[in-house]
Amino acid sequence: MTLTFELAQFSVREEDEAALLAERPEMIRAVQRAFPGALAAWLTKQDDGTWLDVILWHSREEAEEAARRIDGVPEAKSWFRHISQSGACATPRSLTNSSLHRSVDRTFYPLEEVRARRAGLI
Repeated sequence: MTLTFELAQFSVREEDEAALLAERPEMIRAVQRAFPGALAAWLTKQDDGTWLDVILWHSREEAEEAARRIDGVPEAKSWFRHISQSGACATPRSLTNSSLHRSVDRTFYPLEEVRARRAGLI
């Protein structure tokens, strides 16, 4: 199994940003309880005002399984209500499931590929 990053880019209405941030810790804890393969998560607001959610998974298979079942985690489903619009992460490999995350486009990257890209090898 290969460590894998999941990337999700989305927009949030300005009036919902405080709630998005306040609810995030419990949502992540709930996701990690439901899906132990979720190792770490980072959320950042980008210069263009969109948000980028990065989750490190033990494997791509575990990330994909969680994507299929995420609506079964009430804290996650509730947190997604803050997402007003989703946008694709421009990448060479993309996995999109329009029924989840309010149509948040997700991309999965093996850790080795991230390291190789950073080193300029690919």
